[in-house]
Amino acid sequence: MLCEAVVLAGGFGSRLEKIIGKDLPKPMASINKKPLLEWILMSLKDNGIKSVLLLLHHNHDVIQDYFKDGKAYGLNITYSIEEKPRGTAGAIFDNLHLLQEQFYIIYGDTFFDIDLNSFKKFKKKDDQMISFVHPSSHPEDSDLVKINTENKITEIFRLKNEKSAYHRNLTNAALYFTEKSAFKSKDFLSNGIVDISKDLIPNLINNNQSIRGYISSEYIKDMGTPKRYETVNNHTSKGIHKLLSKKVKRKCIFLDRDGIINFEKGHLSDVNQFSLRPEIIKILKCINNSGFLSIVVTNQPVIARGELDIKGLTNIHNKMEMELGFQNVYLDAIYYCPHHPDSGYEGEIKELKIDCDCRKPKPGLINQAVKDFNIDVNSSWLIGDNIRDIEAAIAAGVKPILLNEDNKMDISDIKHDVRISNSLTSIYNFIGEKLDYF
Repeated sequence: MLCEAVVLAGGFGSRLEKIIGKDLPKPMASINKKPLLEWILMSLKDNGIKSVLLLLHHNHDVIQDYFKDGKAYGLNITYSIEEKPRGTAGAIFDNLHLLQEQFYIIYGDTFFDIDLNSFKKFKKKDDQMISFVHPSSHPEDSDLVKINTENKITEIFRLKNEKSAYHRNLTNAALYFTEKSAFKSKDFLSNGIVDISKDLIPNLINNNQSIRGYISSEYIKDMGTPKRYETVNNHTSKGIHKLLSKKVKRKCIFLDRDGIINFEKGHLSDVNQFSLRPEIIKILKCINNSGFLSIVVTNQPVIARGELDIKGLTNIHNKMEMELGFQNVYLDAIYYCPHHPDSGYEGEIKELKIDCDCRKPKPGLINQAVKDFNIDVNSSWLIGDNIRDIEAAIAAGVKPILLNEDNKMDISDIKHDVRISNSLTSIYNFIGEKLDYF
């Protein structure tokens, strides 16, 4: 039986040696009292996969003795022992005869809870491969991707030492669904060590092959370092991975941008004007570790007024995502309204001077995010610093939190139940309690 999925499970786990010892293969590291590889295999089974190829190397007998033929787990397991490491792409190339024409690629040091069938359906006919991509809490040592408007990956790269270039925090999670033909380049793959991310994908891009990025906030994390191993254990023990599943209604903390994420600068229209508020880091860390989504909803009338174009706004948002990523926190999505209802500005974009449904206090941005991410509004909150934010939250059915620093705003007209705080620190304490973070 040809295999539907291949799991790269030959890792040494040298960075985890103090935790798992020298002899235990990395995929057998315990996650919440069960080997990581067992979690992976059961997830594959739950997604309807029946036949799996395990590519092994370091102390392979430990894995073979534990899982045997896979029948006890409802799977057919085939083993291939790699005598000499060939890299992730090289190892798969050497075992193509054991795989179906289309198959999943899973790394044996990642924990995930993903709807693989939705992932698979994302693939189009002309795609050689699709890659699961997501925001990361450590973009500085992750494989970042650039994607175009069709979600095609145009570049995959590592950040250089300098932090002056701003990129979207969108990283390759090392989970793929691929055509066997993506590995057809015999001359390229038959000798030496060849990696999927560093070598194969760039080669495919250079040869004009289609590879698309499937953007999702479902749970997937590698546990290759002690800190990440601890995080995955903590998250699984609390069931965080289940809260981010597509199978359930998700919870979200919506955030306004200007005044909440960054210091208010009037009509911010230059990337050099952007400056993060340091207090937001603790709030986002709390959200990221709670199973809630973190989504920005922001009015950006500078676009309609002609003071900033989409490219400039994207650069500002890329700077925001990178600076947050360097602080080990991330946003799941950014929604913005480019419209403005009033005319009369020099250089304005006339087609954007409309009374739209997405400009707060209307709830259009929130409603779109709710639809896209299957969000439970009754269990979600919005943090803003303007009455417009509060009105949008109420209209969408989301609970509002108003930042009224130094009591500058007249809030006497607010007739709804609104949580009012005079500092981001007090919001952090409130959110942390509601999200059971402490």
